[in-house]
Amino acid sequence: MKLSVLVVSLAATLATAMPAALSDPSNNATELVPRQNEIFYEWVCNKFNGGGGQEALRRSKAYFDHRFGTNVLTAASKQCYGVGNDCHGYYLLVCNHSGITRSELPGMRDEIANRAVNDDWGCVTTTIRDSGYMRYYWGKSGTLNSLWDMPNKDWRNC
Repeated sequence: MKLSVLVVSLAATLATAMPAALSDPSNNATELVPRQNEIFYEWVCNKFNGGGGQEALRRSKAYFDHRFGTNVLTAASKQCYGVGNDCHGYYLLVCNHSGITRSELPGMRDEIANRAVNDDWGCVTTTIRDSGYMRYYWGKSGTLNSLWDMPNKDWRNC
């Protein structure tokens, strides 16, 4: 008898709690669904060895912040912000690949600077939280290719 009361009570709780949690727009979808593609949160690189490692990436981020500031950037559709050439031999880009104006997520540049790049370069990363439209590119100066073929560019030297 006690077990049936527990089951009925649990069923009633789930019936009332679940739909509210799933239909509440204040709930963030990332809290309801676990990350399903971990690689989407890491740097993906196509050049290996000789990349300068984590310290080079952090220096690139520091140069970027020096030239553009530390506030969240808002980019028009197909717009990139970048630093490079004389930035200790590396570039760092923030690009909006969507068809609308978008802003970086707060703290995202700090987050990407702490993601492991090992000794690789020619790298890209993004986040599921913004649907992957804001992408970050990092690599050796002079190796930037079609990634930089965006119509709107704001390129600054260090």
